[in-house]
Amino acid sequence: MNNLKIVLLLTGTVNPNGMSLTHIQDVEKRKEHYIESLRYWKKIPEIQIVFVENSNTNIKSEVADFTDIDKFEFLTFDGNEYNKSLGKGYGELKCIEYAVLHSKFISEATFIFKVTGRYKVLNFNTFLENFRKEPNIDLLIDFKLNLTFSDSRFFGFTKKFVKDYLMRFESIVNDSEGIYFENILIKAALIAISDGYVYRPLYALPRISGYSGSLGVRYNSSYLHWLRHKVKYYLKYKSIGLGHMPDI
Repeated sequence: MNNLKIVLLLTGTVNPNGMSLTHIQDVEKRKEHYIESLRYWKKIPEIQIVFVENSNTNIKSEVADFTDIDKFEFLTFDGNEYNKSLGKGYGELKCIEYAVLHSKFISEATFIFKVTGRYKVLNFNTFLENFRKEPNIDLLIDFKLNLTFSDSRFFGFTKKFVKDYLMRFESIVNDSEGIYFENILIKAALIAISDGYVYRPLYALPRISGYSGSLGVRYNSSYLHWLRHKVKYYLKYKSIGLGHMPDI
């Protein structure tokens, strides 16, 4: 597919303003994490990057020395002034919705990889290369907990998935009631798959580097730690025949 256009969507909240279940509240520390992440992602060739931020804090001027308008698009909106009991998952969903509805890059995209904005996926090229071999895919998502939970830190989708499926569950996301973004993400995905969407599990276990916003601890991104869990991940999907997994 010669006209294949892949966009990376990074979601961010520089100022959480007391958001529940968010350990890292320091604005400057969070800003540092986002800037560090953007420096990493700029090195990935042949993709465009959208950074969407929902606390009306524009960091574009602070990264101007290494970002250019052909590769980076920055979107900032006032989307964090909602009932804090709904939790940060609601804000994450609103970031994705806003980007899909307002981003020029995404409006022209064939496929979107979403990553939580402070994180780096150290083996991202694996996902990029495998998707290019199978560009008819509509969804790349890791299912967990007996198909009730999906990892929202990193997944792939088409913009139609957000408009036609994900947005319809916006009103039920509520962390305080135990209905997390990860729960409605898998609900939307399963309905889309039943309607004919082409699904694949993530081709490998993402090797994520960065600090957890909920817990405030750094993920262990060492190769040995990742390799041990990679084998478990591979066997999970191979054993139940869910999707097509490349050889390990």
